[in-house]
Amino acid sequence: MVGLITVCIKELKDNFLSKRFIIVFLLIYLVGISTATLSIQAIASAAYSLSAESFLFLRIFTSTTGLLPAFIFFVSYFGPIIGILFGFDAINSELLSGTLTKVLSQPIHRDSFINGKFLAGLITISIIYGSITGILIGVGIYYFGGPPSLDEFLRILCFIGLCILYTVFWMNIGILFSIIFKKVATSALASVAIWLFFTFFIFMIANFIVNIAFPITDPSLLFNEEFLAKRQELQQMILQFSPEQLFEIVTIVILTPTIRAISPIIGIETSRIIPNPLPIDQSIIIALPYLMILIIMIFICFAFSYILFMKQEIRSGAI
Repeated sequence: MVGLITVCIKELKDNFLSKRFIIVFLLIYLVGISTATLSIQAIASAAYSLSAESFLFLRIFTSTTGLLPAFIFFVSYFGPIIGILFGFDAINSELLSGTLTKVLSQPIHRDSFINGKFLAGLITISIIYGSITGILIGVGIYYFGGPPSLDEFLRILCFIGLCILYTVFWMNIGILFSIIFKKVATSALASVAIWLFFTFFIFMIANFIVNIAFPITDPSLLFNEEFLAKRQELQQMILQFSPEQLFEIVTIVILTPTIRAISPIIGIETSRIIPNPLPIDQSIIIALPYLMILIIMIFICFAFSYILFMKQEIRSGAI
């Protein structure tokens, strides 16, 4: 435990004092706050036409003015880059510089070293998202003239937790490749390749499989709701392997209280229901299967990293 805290404090100092962290920090704040502030101003100008149940503070993260994407889409694309930056050289850079053998020659266990790296990254990412969301809530209070309701506040806390989980997953991907590959450039390229696959290429694969499973052989099928729902359901099932899709589904359900279902078939069956907002516990129940998949992926990725690091041969001149 002492070794874990020592490594964690050392990593936190390195993170906060590194030029890479300062550049990423400023970039996130500049783009994220600009995106959300434009949304806040647009929401505030139209607030008179919105009902009391419009959840103004939640709209900060989901609405867009057309000039910039919504804040949740900013996180879905930039979050992986942030996570990879904190993980892609976590182990191999220490090996290359020779500091890993010096650290492990001290009374610090191997598991304390990798756990300390993970904990420091988790704390750093939490500070980034917690601070930027706090600033946005403050700007929202200034424009809207009041604080968020309890339900909005709880949903925003859930949103911060989701952003942290999503970014930590990509940090784990970076740490895993930093253990597998000895060169920093290789682990960085492998991490980015995985991100590109799950963010862009998986859509092409999903469409290819859907067109094979449910080919449109007759133009009348384009108006068959059941047929289209089956195509969409298969596509969603394939896209569930993408962390980016899981994050977007869960955050949209949490930040949009009127969403009552995710499945297209259930959506057709419940289309006549009046979209009254759900309490937060019901929204969490709807999003829970997707959230659990994301959490399991995080644990699997960290478990692989942990096992590989514990079995890795570490000695002077091993590179």
